[in-house]
Amino acid sequence: MKALSSERSAVLSATVPWLIAIAGFAFDVAAFWPGQMSFDSAYAWWQARGGVTTDVVPPMFVFVWRIADALHEGPALMFALHLALFWSSRAACDCAAPPRVARRDADAGRGVRAGTVAAARTRVD
Repeated sequence: MKALSSERSAVLSATVPWLIAIAGFAFDVAAFWPGQMSFDSAYAWWQARGGVTTDVVPPMFVFVWRIADALHEGPALMFALHLALFWSSRAACDCAAPPRVARRDADAGRGVRAGTVAAARTRVD
């Protein structure tokens, strides 16, 4: 019986961060679509559309934006890509944080799975 409980706990601790990431991604897309562009973003988009690159924006960023712009014109797909990278890395960090660290942070009132903060913390109790 104890092994089943431990197995279920392991499945939940691996699944819950990804479910939270999917919900966060969906909320951000619904709330902020198609995103906002600063001057730097607009300049990178201009470079991706025009074919001229400078040293202001990394060439790989311009290349990825060219591909995204070919699939869906405008900044919306790049916005979705950034959100997907943010939320998936957040879920991966939450899964990588040892349960003891996450539980300690939850007991201290810092949230249930403070993944990125908990993983980077070097404090020893």
